[in-house]
Amino acid sequence: MKNNFNKVCIITTINPLNNAIRKFQKFDDYNMIIVGDKKTPKYNENNLTFLNIKKQNKLNFKFIKKCPFNSYQRKNIGYLYAMSKGAEIIAETDDDNIPLSNWGSNIDFFKKSISKITSPKICNIYSLYSDENVWPRGYPLENINSKEKIKIKNTSNKKVGVWNGLADKEPDVDAIFRLVDGKQIKFKNKKSVILSKNVFCPFNSQNTFWTKEFFPYLYLPISVSFRFTDILRGYVAQRCLWEHNAHLGFMSPTVYQNRNKHDLMKDFSDELSCYTDIKNVIDILSRLKLGKNPSRNLVKIYSEFQKYGIVKREEITGVKYWLDDIASLLRKS
Repeated sequence: MKNNFNKVCIITTINPLNNAIRKFQKFDDYNMIIVGDKKTPKYNENNLTFLNIKKQNKLNFKFIKKCPFNSYQRKNIGYLYAMSKGAEIIAETDDDNIPLSNWGSNIDFFKKSISKITSPKICNIYSLYSDENVWPRGYPLENINSKEKIKIKNTSNKKVGVWNGLADKEPDVDAIFRLVDGKQIKFKNKKSVILSKNVFCPFNSQNTFWTKEFFPYLYLPISVSFRFTDILRGYVAQRCLWEHNAHLGFMSPTVYQNRNKHDLMKDFSDELSCYTDIKNVIDILSRLKLGKNPSRNLVKIYSEFQKYGIVKREEITGVKYWLDDIASLLRKS
């Protein structure tokens, strides 16, 4: 186990140690945290930190009382654990993403010079890195055939709160793309970009880096499906970044995905909210007046989502427990 938790990489898995995890273990500057679930086999803590259910229950986090078992949202426990260890950067990925040699390097959260996407309001980032008709999971279906061009301008001295790296081979597309086309994708190696205020684009939890200031926005909602939770979280986070004069950034692939076996029709069912609720999510986030207090922002947003049936009532308790745990960690630091 590595002692330095300044940078961590978090995965939740029910699978045995595989090639992807072994490769992430080799990055000396990142401490690997595996968040276990009921089905997760035992991991030897050799060059990683393994949080099995027993260890999770000893962490004394209120949120654990509300976090469902057998769910991707167990990852939230890993985030809280990383915060408790003093993490400055939290990276997250999945157990079927294979890191390239440049993964996790040169992650700069302040850019002296960067290109910024200024329009359209709902952006398909994949169209900037590929000539294929491909779109990210969580991109509104009604926009798939949009011909509106992405407008970019050069800018300077910008704070980036979250970096999302793309993934080659089996990128994070939705079940509709996989069922209709399903081709593998090789993205172009292009310069990184950030999104301007008032520009939305879905981003996932498969190759993502967060800086400490914005850790509260890591929260994966517990009352929505596995295929929707990180997408909804992503829309919430990028909207909140605007209140801090910070941006969501995208970069060329630093992983490729050898996708675990999926039932595409089950994926489609789990993604229904990605198809039916995203426009409403964007409308709500666009009209809400928020501020610089992450706790108030999250409670306000998820309370509004609950009114419109996007999340369930227990979500509000989950959010509050999450925020209580973060507040407790801040008092101890």
